[in-house]
Amino acid sequence: MKVCCLVSGGKDSTYNAMKCKAYGHNVVVLANLYERGGKEKDSWMYQTVGTEAVGAVAQCFGLPLVRMAMEGVRGGEDGMEYVGRREVNEVEVLYALLYRVKEAFPEVEAVGTGAILSNYQRLRVEHVCSRLGLISLAYLWERDQTELLSEMISHSLHAITIKIAALGLNKNHLGKDLATLQPHLLKLNQLYQTHVCGEGGEFETFTLDCPLFEHQRIELDEVEVVEHDRSDIAPVLYLKLKKFHLVSKKGLTPEAVRVIEVDPSYRMQIPDTLVGAPRQDAGLPEAVLPFRRCGRAFYISSAPWNAQNGLSMSIESETACLFNAIRETLRRHQVSMSEVFYINVYLRDMADFAKMNAIYKQYFSSGPPSRACVAIDWPYGASGVIVECYGWGDTGKDVKRTLHVQSISEWAPACIGPYSQANVITINSSTKLISFAGQIAMNPPDLSLDTSKSVREQIGMSTTHQRRIEEALRISPSFLWKYAFVNLYGKNGEGMDLEEEMEVVTKNLGKRRGGLLNAVGIKAFPKGGNMEVQCWAVVAEGEDTVQERRRELNYVVEDVPFSLRLHFITDNEDFAACQLTLSSPSPVLQGSALQGAISKSLEFFLQALSQQGPERPSQILSLRAFYQQARTDPPTTSQQIIQAIQNSKALPEDVGPFTTAIPANFSGKTLFALQSWLFDH
Repeated sequence: MKVCCLVSGGKDSTYNAMKCKAYGHNVVVLANLYERGGKEKDSWMYQTVGTEAVGAVAQCFGLPLVRMAMEGVRGGEDGMEYVGRREVNEVEVLYALLYRVKEAFPEVEAVGTGAILSNYQRLRVEHVCSRLGLISLAYLWERDQTELLSEMISHSLHAITIKIAALGLNKNHLGKDLATLQPHLLKLNQLYQTHVCGEGGEFETFTLDCPLFEHQRIELDEVEVVEHDRSDIAPVLYLKLKKFHLVSKKGLTPEAVRVIEVDPSYRMQIPDTLVGAPRQDAGLPEAVLPFRRCGRAFYISSAPWNAQNGLSMSIESETACLFNAIRETLRRHQVSMSEVFYINVYLRDMADFAKMNAIYKQYFSSGPPSRACVAIDWPYGASGVIVECYGWGDTGKDVKRTLHVQSISEWAPACIGPYSQANVITINSSTKLISFAGQIAMNPPDLSLDTSKSVREQIGMSTTHQRRIEEALRISPSFLWKYAFVNLYGKNGEGMDLEEEMEVVTKNLGKRRGGLLNAVGIKAFPKGGNMEVQCWAVVAEGEDTVQERRRELNYVVEDVPFSLRLHFITDNEDFAACQLTLSSPSPVLQGSALQGAISKSLEFFLQALSQQGPERPSQILSLRAFYQQARTDPPTTSQQIIQAIQNSKALPEDVGPFTTAIPANFSGKTLFALQSWLFDH
């Protein structure tokens, strides 16, 4: 891609530019925001110290520079999310700067930044990029700082400290290069947990040379030490770069680079390109979707509508029809799309993924739900997409927390656009529920997927992504982790032993965390992958807050032996995750025998619920059934599965519309798996 790199002159923005080139991108222009007169500005977004010499940095890169002064600009917002404002703040000035970059360099497709740890900074850059149709490249994101600093030094990035602001750093450390200062930074990290790369504001740097400076490097001639904050413990000092010159590396003097100075008043002349309200799609049929609420939890499934809809529509029209209906259904029940925290999307054909996604993304903005999307052997007539939504009807900032990283990095796959890596819902004072996006074996730096990799290799990559996302949530060490559901989806026809591969998944994720395990074969995955891992987790304070319970039963229906396993994970107060697994040694059985076995298993399920006690969560929010259609004669249909559930006298009569039945293949003797969420009233 053609890239504009935001640069301050510091090590991080410079090294990210080096990474952009290493991953095959073409950096065509640099951009910078600065304070006039070289003044230092305390900012959560930008480094301003040293920016008086950014023109020299651009000359060394041999690239044009677009820069703009931050006049009359206040800081951003205190909150983590940013939804856009017309007032003059650091984010809107960045928007104006990059808008000008796009005008002057329309070929630019992406923006490179040196963000390592600051969600505040990353989210605001991503917000601006989304408004301008640009992709954010942040290859240093979530890197181990000790490893990253060593890597910068070993890759010949020569940067010096030009600001210090931490315990253990003093005037003597100003002007020191990274290699010289590295041992001291490591020592401070051990003593005071300071950030080795200065991500806590401990120090700022300025780059004098690097491999991308092909023809020239910078030498400082005169600097002034400025005392910004006097302190005997942690003084804040910085260098004002008063005189400097460029030194030729190859005996040649390159031509001067183009510098575009943007007048600060320019920001008042440009339109705000924030995405407007979702399209209404006049003329589409109206879909009526059932809505179920248990306490604050709610659930919507389009499956009943899909089963009855006989209309043939394009995938775009059907997706718009369903999400219009979801939005209207939520409005009638006084909840909103922002309170949906997880979505399952099932497609008839994975070739429709991009078309579906283009419509889907119009219905979500900041803090979107996490999501899994797979293609299945289609049991739902003329339709082409099924949507399940899970929500929590009280998602204020203290209740719902979203991890949505849209920047491409080396960390984990970016979620560019409509879904998040994870959503954390605070269920009560001691328990949180986490829904994770499905993970496939994408390569994070370029979002490619090598389909030649074995299933085992793809599982390794997917579970690594899962663990990194968990770590990025920064859940307190005082909370105990336990998986609720761990679903491994494998591609039909690949000959994999799903039970064996699930063992690999649980080993990679950490067996100590338990979980309701379900491994099934389905039709297809995004990017042509062979598998996907999708997890829900519960984190709670106290060893006994979340408990697991197991029940088993053997019985016979129509002379066919069945084995039933029932597994609960519950906090004994507000919620429970439950999985019912039915198996039989019989290679082929009558559909009526399976339906009878399902009815029997649901009776056992209800009995187990009643034995939990009156204070335990017992209201069924949703049911998701995976069934092995090929082992019945004739093959069982989704409607027969749902009918068997509806006909069961064990469950409430109104549960049927909240059941989604998915044809799948199991390894071994398993025929049927039912996953359910239970909540208190």
